[in-house]
Amino acid sequence: MRLLIFLFFFWTSAAFAQSLPDIQNNRVNDYADLLMPEQQAALTDEIDAFRVETQAEIVVLTLNSLAESAPDLSLEEFATQLFDSWRIDGANQSDGVLVLVLRDDRIMRIELGASYAHDWDAVAQRVVDEYFLPPLRQNDFARGIQQGVFAIMDQIVVPFQDDPDATGPGWGEIYSLWLIVALGLGLALYNGRQRLGDEMARFRNCPNCQQRGLRQSRAVRIPATITYPGTGIRRIQCPHCGYLDEAAYKIPQVPRRYNGHSGTGGGSSGGSSGGGGGASGRF
Repeated sequence: MRLLIFLFFFWTSAAFAQSLPDIQNNRVNDYADLLMPEQQAALTDEIDAFRVETQAEIVVLTLNSLAESAPDLSLEEFATQLFDSWRIDGANQSDGVLVLVLRDDRIMRIELGASYAHDWDAVAQRVVDEYFLPPLRQNDFARGIQQGVFAIMDQIVVPFQDDPDATGPGWGEIYSLWLIVALGLGLALYNGRQRLGDEMARFRNCPNCQQRGLRQSRAVRIPATITYPGTGIRRIQCPHCGYLDEAAYKIPQVPRRYNGHSGTGGGSSGGSSGGGGGASGRF
C-alpha cells in the first residue's frame, strides 16, 4: 500500500513537473514563434546589455496557450511557478522579471520577483496597459514585446534599483520639480521645432511635379524611454501628384535621474524568488 501511495505521488509530481516548459535560455524563449530570428536576436542583445549594467534578469516566454502546459493552473499560478522553477533572480536580489505572452489565449502577464513590494503591481499594470497591449491587439507582437520590455527596464527595474523602498516610479515621486519643468520645456521646444519643420514643408516644391504644397507628418513607432531612444516615421506627401517619401527618424531618450546608487538595491536573495506580484492584461 505504501508503495502504491509513493508511486502515485511520484507520478503526479513528475507529470506536473513536465507541464512546465523547459527554459531555452535566460533571455528570450519564443515557443509561439511571435518573433523573427533577427528580432529575437536583437531583443536578446538588449536584455544582455541591460543585465550587464544592472545585474537584473528579464526573461521573455511566449506560448500558444496555457492549456498546453498547465490547464489546471491560473495564469498567475503558472507565472509564479515558472518564475520559481526557472530561478529568475538577479545577482544580488530577487528583482527579476518574467514576461509571459500567450498567443491563442490573447493574454499576457508581467511577473515580478519577491523584492518588489505590492505597490509595484500598479506600475506593472501601467506598463502592460500602455506599452504591451496596444501593439499586441494589432497582432504586432514584435513591437509590443520590444517596447514593453524596454518599459519594464525604464519604469520598473531601474527605478526600483535606484530606490527599492519607493512606492512606484511616478513622475511626481522620481523627478524633482525642476527636472519636470526642464523636461517639459525641452520636449516643448523639440516638438515645436518638429511642427515648424512640418509646416514649412508646404513651401517646398514637390520633387516629382514641382508644385508647392507638400504635407509632412510624423508617426511614433516606438516611444522613447530613459534607456533607449524611440523611433518614428516621417512622411512627405504631395496632394497634387501623389508623391510619397517615408523615412525613419530617432526620438531622443527621456532623461533619467542619477542619485549615486550603484545600480543594486537592498533585498532578499536566494531561495524562491517569485513573489506572485505583477500584472496581467488581455489583448
